Amino acid sequence: KYKGPALIHCTPVTASLLRNVHNVQECLVVEHRYGETWNYKYSGEEEVEASITFYDANHCPGAAIVAIQLSDGKVHLHTGDMRYHPKMKAYPVLREAIRNKKT
Repeated sequence: KYKGPALIHCTPVTASLLRNVHNVQECLVVEHRYGETWNYKYSGEEEVEASITFYDANHCPGAAIVAIQLSDGKVHLHTGDMRYHPKMKAYPVLREAIRNKKT
């Protein structure tokens, strides 16, 4: 059973599974809807700030493509398992990547 201390940021479907199936405490689960951008700040050796957005991965319920934009402008995209769907062309992070693609 997960007891923290780190919070788990996830989609609402994943949050429900964590709480109801795996009995993770409500206070450890933070839900984010698809398309909602939220900010995260990490203070380790260096302070890092990022804007994070979950997009529907069109895979199993709750699966997300995670777009992480750092304060220096770099963008990291984590896909994990996904199944392509034409609606993904409308995701802002992917439109930006296509626009900035070097030929």
